[in-house]
Amino acid sequence: NRRTGFILTLVVITIIIGSVSLLYVAGRHYSSVYAFNESVYSMQQGKAVDELEKQVESAYQLSTSDVFARRIAEYQLARMNELMSRTTPTTEEQQQFQNASVMGVNAAQQAIQIDALEPSNWSVLGGIYGVLSSVGVEGAQERAIEALTKARDLNPKNPLPYLESAIVEARAGNYVGARTYIEKAISLKSNYTEAFFLLSQLEIATGNVEAAIQSTQAVISLEPQNPARYYQLGVLESSRKNVAGAVPAFERAIALDTNYANARYLLALAYDELGRSADAKLQLEAVLALNPGNTEVTTLINVINTEGSLKSLRAGANMTVNEAEPVTNENGTVSTTQDSGTSLVTPINTAPKVETEEEEAAQ
Repeated sequence: NRRTGFILTLVVITIIIGSVSLLYVAGRHYSSVYAFNESVYSMQQGKAVDELEKQVESAYQLSTSDVFARRIAEYQLARMNELMSRTTPTTEEQQQFQNASVMGVNAAQQAIQIDALEPSNWSVLGGIYGVLSSVGVEGAQERAIEALTKARDLNPKNPLPYLESAIVEARAGNYVGARTYIEKAISLKSNYTEAFFLLSQLEIATGNVEAAIQSTQAVISLEPQNPARYYQLGVLESSRKNVAGAVPAFERAIALDTNYANARYLLALAYDELGRSADAKLQLEAVLALNPGNTEVTTLINVINTEGSLKSLRAGANMTVNEAEPVTNENGTVSTTQDSGTSLVTPINTAPKVETEEEEAAQ
């Protein structure tokens, strides 16, 4: 009858609209995942960060996801760290650093708004604030500690937030606190290369190299099959210019783990310093196979091919391979009232000096 026909027609129309809407949402989700996967593939091919970021931003616009927002924040953090390595940054690079810091914080906070229970979202926010803390941005250290504490609370078995907390403390000069966090990270991951490297750098910074070497050798006697301990020993020996002593340590680390890219990388630098450039090239080629598209490793190989050694670049080579709101003024530049220690951030908005009564009387 007419009434039944009307109801059936309404039901069919509702089903059609629902199906079209579902297909639309599913299509956008598929497109966003495809764009994100393309960015991952591009990263593996060693493409520029700007290109990767555009791909992830495209994915985020198609489908709001904390994963996409977090990846954008991670790219901004990578850009900040890369710019921090410039000894004499240009005006353009200073602006890039400032933009990356603002965009990175915004993306990380957006990821947290989407999923505040994902520890990785808090971790990347803490990492960004940690970099801002290192250049003296007021309140950044407190915000970094707060975010990383949240990350640790949400996933106490993940060693990464402990390592990032150690980096923040080390940059602030709190080596005791940094060492505590590093030891916790190592207790959660016994072969944590980055943690061992940072621990070695702390020992070097505090002048405890000899004691650290003795301690590492003692631990090796207890953990003879742990390649990370030999890697740590090699770093320490290198720091006191004992290249001949560092080589067997790195070689032992590789013998225990043939895919130990960082050990191969530093072994290559040590080989080259000893005049064994052919052996250094073999190690770098192995590192490149483990890190396809790594531009710095490719550059080192090319230098050996053209110059016969790495003498011109060895000192500037990196030591590892990939295995609070920021204070801003009206035009968006990051500012600080402290000595930032880098020309990427210019101290501005400096609080006026408060004169004492004695100084006023003297005037």
